[in-house]
Amino acid sequence: MSRGNNGRTATHRLVADSVDTYSKALPGFTLDVVRTGVGVGPNLALATVTDDVMLASCVTGFPILGRTTVANDRVVVGLLTSTPPGSRGCEIDLEPGMMLLYGPGTEHSAVDPAGLGYIALSVTVDHLAAAAEAAELVLPDPRRGQVEVMRPTNRTVHLARVLGSVGDPRTDENHARLLDRGDAVHALVKALSEIPLVRDSGDRPGSTNSRRIANACIEHVDMVGGMPSIAQLCRVAHVSERRLRKAFVDTFGVPPSQFFRLRSLNKVRTKLTTERSGLTVGATALDAGFGNLGRFAGEYSRVFGELPSETLRRAQESL
Repeated sequence: MSRGNNGRTATHRLVADSVDTYSKALPGFTLDVVRTGVGVGPNLALATVTDDVMLASCVTGFPILGRTTVANDRVVVGLLTSTPPGSRGCEIDLEPGMMLLYGPGTEHSAVDPAGLGYIALSVTVDHLAAAAEAAELVLPDPRRGQVEVMRPTNRTVHLARVLGSVGDPRTDENHARLLDRGDAVHALVKALSEIPLVRDSGDRPGSTNSRRIANACIEHVDMVGGMPSIAQLCRVAHVSERRLRKAFVDTFGVPPSQFFRLRSLNKVRTKLTTERSGLTVGATALDAGFGNLGRFAGEYSRVFGELPSETLRRAQESL
């Protein structure tokens, strides 16, 4: 952690080899992340935070599916710096250089392959309004719950250039400077004052409904626990099996059965690394809904690159 000249700027560097650690990286966001494979290394994140602003650069080392909820008092802009094939956000195919604008309370779904990189700037609505007033600019009201693509203009291109200057998350050279001098927020205010928003994911038929269907199923499973059946999920979402499958493929790129098996594998890993008193792999897997322990061990190894017994042994050795 480093502190800037105003005494309130803190920079946090994170090297995360688990989704739980990665989920704590970005203040102002609530992350619900599912790891889907071994990847090429840990996720890297660097976040510089003040009371009203957060600037973060991230590179994913292992592939993840995720839901992100933006805080109700914040606006977020994200710049994509690298987008491997398959990168998607809110059913939008992502491209390098693309910038997405998230209104307060936005729920964002993502398919992040290993190697995806992005820079995120999060600003409270009040701070953004104060910065606009100081610059004598008028901003449109933030569109709550909406994610929109920012069309290139002189000012949005300048914003992308400012955000892109933070560079690799392994160095924090520019993070604190951009916040201390107000460069990032000022560039965002200027861009928003003239921005033509080209589309949002809710404008395309079925896209928002797909996210709502998937989210309703996830929330139900979180409440009742266990491994859900497809018939159960159809009843929860009040849709056919075909529509249920489409909703999860639209949102996360995988059918619901695969999504929830991956989610359960991640929950097992969390337990194996955190709840160590008298824990066994077999009992933990059975509690999570895995009936065939041999198949479970194989799936676990494909996602995390080690057997569940190795995860548990390493956790116990760290006591």
